[in-house]
Amino acid sequence: MTGFGSINIDNEAMNLLIEIKSLNSKGLDISAKVSHALSEKEIEMRNVMGKILERGKINLFIIYTNKKNNTERAVINKDLVKQYFNDLKATAQIVGASEQDLFRLAMMMPDAYTTSPIAAVSDEEWQEVYQAFMAALQKCEAFRVKEGEVLMQMMVDCNQKIAELLTEIEKFDPARMVSIREKLHQQVSDYVDSDRFDANRFEQELAPKLRNLTQRAWSVFAKSYTSKSAIM
Repeated sequence: MTGFGSINIDNEAMNLLIEIKSLNSKGLDISAKVSHALSEKEIEMRNVMGKILERGKINLFIIYTNKKNNTERAVINKDLVKQYFNDLKATAQIVGASEQDLFRLAMMMPDAYTTSPIAAVSDEEWQEVYQAFMAALQKCEAFRVKEGEVLMQMMVDCNQKIAELLTEIEKFDPARMVSIREKLHQQVSDYVDSDRFDANRFEQELAPKLRNLTQRAWSVFAKSYTSKSAIM
């Protein structure tokens, strides 16, 4: 079933956004995109989603920022930038080019900046994130349950309508059957008594009549099927 659940927390300690979406699927297919600080917890969250949601194409999206301990920062790779600058200066001298803005060019070279790794969440921080994750997961499951109930009611209503219409059809059966019998008896008599009786043509004419006679049997079968479905 399709489902959706989200949690958004923004306080002095953290900024957290969790979204869980699910689409219909025969199997279980989970994709996750989470902040680096929660990477170690991704497998645990996948396992929990698999146990609760069981099936479907599920997408987990988490953005987490620890406002009290945000250690991510850009660091200049000084040795590499110095090497870039010297190489650019030597090349400029060889070709007779201007040495202006060589430092700016060196800072734009690959890996001139590095980003310090973000520390994983502490146990206390993880408990807060996990509670929010479970709340979003429960919302997603409740969404799916509600949608399933709506679809079930629609199926029950359709079954009841079919059963009612089948009852209406039965009112026309007696007159229809008499008419069919009379036409069939007359046509069979005409064919058999005729000197131009053709067995192949007789079969071609008889087959549609037999199909009409089986319509009542199919209506009885459909009524029986809908009655069993309603009981189930």
